[in-house]
Amino acid sequence: MRNRNSYPKGEKRKTEIAFPDSSILQTLVGETDANLKTIEEQLDLSIGRSSEGLVIEGQDSDVDLACDLLGQLKGLLEKG
Repeated sequence: MRNRNSYPKGEKRKTEIAFPDSSILQTLVGETDANLKTIEEQLDLSIGRSSEGLVIEGQDSDVDLACDLLGQLKGLLEKG
């Protein structure tokens, strides 16, 4: 795991990932949003729910990582 203090802080950003299938979203977030909380802690960002899916807010690089991770997990769940 990288030491966050060894990298300069980037710009903060907010982005949304759409989940048209609410059952996929529920499976991904886990019971009591436990999976989201783990991702938030590991990447030092905030993930919340929106009417379309999830809203991710944090440093640029962390938001990029979370979007990649959640996109991959979403794809795997859609494939079954």
